Amino acid sequence: MAFRSTVADDARNQNDRDSALRHPLLQRRWNTALDELATLTVPVAHASSPSALGALSSDFSHLPEQDAFKILNARRFLVAIWQRRAEHTRLIHQYAGTVTDRRHAAPDHDMRSQALDTALDRLVAEYPAATARILARLRPYATADGRLEEDVFTPALRAQAKREVLADLAAIRRPDIVLPSAIAPRPVRAATAALAAC
Repeated sequence: MAFRSTVADDARNQNDRDSALRHPLLQRRWNTALDELATLTVPVAHASSPSALGALSSDFSHLPEQDAFKILNARRFLVAIWQRRAEHTRLIHQYAGTVTDRRHAAPDHDMRSQALDTALDRLVAEYPAATARILARLRPYATADGRLEEDVFTPALRAQAKREVLADLAAIRRPDIVLPSAIAPRPVRAATAALAAC
């Protein structure tokens, strides 16, 4: 509650910013507090959502002056929250870029990358059947270029794929279990099926 009040004060005071909120370790809390403030402000601002103001109601011009100013001030505050949210996003990208740059500049970066490539090559060479099963299980979740993108390979699908891969690998170790030569394609999502039907 105290932290959210600090975030609210920072949003209200355009010329008196709280630099402590920009600390890398406070970014998640700052973003959460901004989301909470936006949600709380929507009804007061008569906004259509936490991310859009929308039009004022037709009876706005007939409201008492105090009520009208309350709505307008809430709408200004909502816009200030959006500005802070944009700033938060920029900071996150800056911090992530800095971490990536430092990681790449580290003396052991190339050695780690080479060690990982060597280890993967060795695993593929020594366990071709297991590698083939893993790749076959992941293929239905891959995009056209073979990548496992986060928006496609969701946490639920990752968990499902992990269970399937572990079951396949356990079965490979048991000669009495015969694995299917082909793996069924991923079920079509309802939204995709609906689009295809149009």
